[in-house]
Amino acid sequence: CASRDDVGMLFRWMIRPLTPLAVGGTIWYQGEANRLDGPVYAEKLKALASGWRREFASPEMPFYLVQLAPFAYARQNPVALASVWAAQSRAAREIPNAGMAVINDVGNLRDIHPVKKRPVGERLAGLALRRTFGREVPAEFPEPESWKAEGGEAVVTFRNAAKLATRDGKAPDWFELCDNRGIWHAAAARLDGCRVILSAPDAPEPKAVRFAWSLVAEPNLVNEHGLPAGIFQLGEAPLANPLSERIPEAAGFQVLYRVRPLEAAAGHSIRYAQDRTESLSGKIERVAYFLRLRPKKGEEQFVYAEMDPFSPDPKKLGVPVRESRARFQQDVRNVRIISNVPGVENGLFPEGCSIEFWDCNYSGANVRKLPGASDGRCDFGDRMNLSTSPGYGSMQLHNHRQRRTVFAYNHWSEGASCDLGIGNAPAGHPDWTGSKSGRTLSDAELTVLVRTGE
Repeated sequence: CASRDDVGMLFRWMIRPLTPLAVGGTIWYQGEANRLDGPVYAEKLKALASGWRREFASPEMPFYLVQLAPFAYARQNPVALASVWAAQSRAAREIPNAGMAVINDVGNLRDIHPVKKRPVGERLAGLALRRTFGREVPAEFPEPESWKAEGGEAVVTFRNAAKLATRDGKAPDWFELCDNRGIWHAAAARLDGCRVILSAPDAPEPKAVRFAWSLVAEPNLVNEHGLPAGIFQLGEAPLANPLSERIPEAAGFQVLYRVRPLEAAAGHSIRYAQDRTESLSGKIERVAYFLRLRPKKGEEQFVYAEMDPFSPDPKKLGVPVRESRARFQQDVRNVRIISNVPGVENGLFPEGCSIEFWDCNYSGANVRKLPGASDGRCDFGDRMNLSTSPGYGSMQLHNHRQRRTVFAYNHWSEGASCDLGIGNAPAGHPDWTGSKSGRTLSDAELTVLVRTGE
């Protein structure tokens, strides 16, 4: 495996020596280490195919890839792998003279190297024989052609299938329908030729449909040749706001990010459970943060903090990892706070609070000279150390006039040992720095919401 400091090593030693040869086509079965790349993995595959075609002086060289097999990755967001599968599908559609073999039926959820290699080879061979050599062999996998909602059901029509079936004789599985609140529900399915008809009592007016959207999905849907259908999503799922019933003040907001801090560590980066920055439209008028903590002992804690936006860029409103270039140490205005944690004052604070959002390390020196801030402990006037990027990081909101931490999320690279809390920490630094308080929690979720206008 190449180090990050020598990313071209594999190409120089394993690909370039072959470039004087005449190559009829290439196959690519790899990507497990890219399972957190999400949609960007499609662009990486495009670059790979383009680069190889250039090096081999073959602009139309066939490029066939394999969609990754399902696998129960430990502590993995259940839908993160689905995003990479979708990226692989998109790349296979958008790269000229490319195709993809689906293998969601031949893997092993407990073995990253499943023993069933023959079907993988046969399916790749089928693609090459049919598309490159013009042989009439079954090779095309069933894919959705269109969908429509009618009469409380969703109807998905497939191409590359004269008659759909299931490999186990049971009803089709791993279908979901999205309701008008943006929530997904498992759907019952039945077959009608090349169509699948779906229904879910909790989604009587479906807005979108998706299939096999989980890292452990081993769906049973196949065409008449036994070739399986791969992951897809059709329609536009509304941006869900699960807080509007619990926090009436959150009505009119839409989810921008969801983070599960105990599971989110990806080095110094973050694995988001939900990231809707690409589909957001309109000018951001307000931003809100909802942090829910479930201690191993005691009652659930929460805080909702809404404020005027401190950046117009939605990518800078999430966890301030280095890639976001979000570094803010300033006041925020018109803050509304709602919490069940003793000591956190509820209400509307027009004069504002303060934030410390950055990816660096920091010290307790009160560089902002805020009244009441400590010069020896980390709280709300700290000194940011730009030379330590990425460091343990800070995502904090302070009601500094009350000398109170509203919420703090630090050291996110530590995952379940991160510093995470609402209100002032009971001991040590008031902003939870170094507390490793994540170890005291059984569950945690941070939701970032925005309200937009024209």
